[in-house]
Amino acid sequence: MKRLTILLLTLFVGVSFAGFGIGPNPPAYELDVEGDARIQDSLKIGVVPDDPAPDSALTIINGVIHKAAFPSGGGDAHSLDAVDGNPVDVVYVDEVGDVGIGITSPTAKLDVRGSAMFKSGAGGPGAIVLSEGFEGTSFPPAGWTTTNLVGSGTWDQSNIEYHTGSKSAFFYQMDMDPCRAELVTYSLDLSSYNTANLFIWHKQELGFGLDSLRVYYCTSAVGRWVFLANYNTDIPDWIEEVIPLPDLSGDYWIRFVGYSNWNGGVFLDDVTVKGYGTGSPTGNEVEIAEGNIDAGGIVTAAKANVSLLRLIPSITPIAPQAGDIYFDSGTNKLRAYNGSSWHDLW
Repeated sequence: MKRLTILLLTLFVGVSFAGFGIGPNPPAYELDVEGDARIQDSLKIGVVPDDPAPDSALTIINGVIHKAAFPSGGGDAHSLDAVDGNPVDVVYVDEVGDVGIGITSPTAKLDVRGSAMFKSGAGGPGAIVLSEGFEGTSFPPAGWTTTNLVGSGTWDQSNIEYHTGSKSAFFYQMDMDPCRAELVTYSLDLSSYNTANLFIWHKQELGFGLDSLRVYYCTSAVGRWVFLANYNTDIPDWIEEVIPLPDLSGDYWIRFVGYSNWNGGVFLDDVTVKGYGTGSPTGNEVEIAEGNIDAGGIVTAAKANVSLLRLIPSITPIAPQAGDIYFDSGTNKLRAYNGSSWHDLW
C-alpha cells in the first residue's frame, strides 16, 4: 500500500530531488504548480523565520500586498522596486508618508531626484465640452446647422470614410464650379476655462481640383466669424489637428467651411473641444509671489531658470498681447509680438 501511495504521488504530484511539483513531473523549480493555487492565510517571501520586522519582505495577507524595504527611521516603509530590485529606481514611501522618486530618504512630502515633466493644454486630460463623432441617425447632429454658401450642396453624413465608429461628416459636390458650405456647432460655454483646444480628425484627397477645410469661431450670434485655420493640401489619410481657441466666452460657436471643386471631398470626424483650468493663474503660466522657478538649472536671481524650454509648434495666435512668443508651425521660427505686429526672432 505504501508503494502504491508513493507511485501515485510520483505520477500526479511529482516529487524529485529537484523540487516538488503539482502537475509538472518532473518539477522545474523547487515548487512548481501548474494551475491555480489557493493560500487561505498569508504568503511571505524573503522573510527570516521568527523576524517580526523584516527589512525586505513581500507579504500577501488576505489579498493585500505589503512590501517593506529599507525603513530609514525604524518604522514601516514601502517601495515600488524596479526590475533590478533597487527601490531608488522607482517610488519609495518612508515611515512618515514622505514620497521619494529616485531616493530612499526623501526630505519633503515629494522628493524627486532627476527630471520631471508637467503637461497641460493639449497634453492634459481637460474637461470635454464638446464631443461629436457624427454617429447619430440624423444629420446634422442636434443643435448643429449646415448651410450652403456658394454653388450647391451642404454637409452630409458619410458611411464610406470615417476615423472611428462607422460615420463621419462629409462635404462633396461634383461640380465644375466651386461649391462651399458651412457646418456650425451649437453654442458652447467656455467662460469658466482659462484655455481651450479644438481637436479634429479630417482628410481630403486631391483630384482635378482643390478641396479644402477652413475653421472659424464666433462669440456672438450676430458677430463676425474669425479665422482659425485653413487646410488646403493633399491629406490622403486621417490626421488630427489641435487648434487653440482664443477669446473664450459663454457663447462660442465653431464653424467648419468645406470647399469642393471637382475633387474627392472633405471628411471631418471626432470633433472635440476641451477646456483647461478654472482659476488663477491663467493659461499655462506659473504664478509665484516670491522666489524663483528652478526647472533643471541652478537657481539664480532670475525668476525662472530653465535648462530646456520646449514650445509646441502652433499657428499664429489670435488676439495677441505685447510680449507674446510662439513657435510657428509653418515657418519653424520663433516669433514675438511687439504690440502691433509679429516679428521673427531669427
